[in-house]
Amino acid sequence: MRVVLVSLRAGQSLPEHVANGLVTVYSVGGRVLFYEGAECSDMVPGTLVRLEPGRPHRIDAKEDSRLLVTMIKPSDAAAWNALAPRGRTLDLRQTPRERRHSTVLYAFDILEVGESFLLVNDHDPQPLHAQMDQVRPGEAAWEYEIQGPCEFRIKVSRIARSAVAASGDGAGQL
Repeated sequence: MRVVLVSLRAGQSLPEHVANGLVTVYSVGGRVLFYEGAECSDMVPGTLVRLEPGRPHRIDAKEDSRLLVTMIKPSDAAAWNALAPRGRTLDLRQTPRERRHSTVLYAFDILEVGESFLLVNDHDPQPLHAQMDQVRPGEAAWEYEIQGPCEFRIKVSRIARSAVAASGDGAGQL
C-alpha cells in the first residue's frame, strides 16, 4: 500500500492515467474536478472517490488543492495466499523481505484456535519467531518440519486467542 499527498495549484491538471491497483482519493482541501472516464465528480474537502484497478482517470484543480491518495497494489502470490492460509502453504521465498513479517502476522491473525498453515522460507526466520512471541505471546505454536540449510518449513498454529482479542475490543489485532 502507498499513501501520497498530492498538492495541486489552481489550474494544474493530472493527465488521464490508470493505476494497476485499488485507489482511493480523499479531498483534504481546495476543489478539483475528478474525471473517471466520462463521469465527473466535483471534489471538495471531505469527498472520497474509490477507483477499481485499471480505470482511467484525470484531475483538474479549480483551486489550490490537496488530495490524499491511497493505492493498494496487487501483491505477490504469497501475500494473496495469506488472506486465507488455513491448512495451506505460505511460501515467502518470492515475497520481498520487507513484507514477510507483516504477511505472516496477517495470516496468523485470521486463524482460529486449532488452525495452522505451513510457512516456507529461504532462511531460518528466528527474528519473525521472536516478534510473534513478543506481539502474540502464548498464542502460537512453531514446529519445524524442515530446518535448513536452504529451505525452512515451519508449521505455525494458533493455540490460543489473546486476552485482549477475546475481550472483544480488537486492540490486540494488527
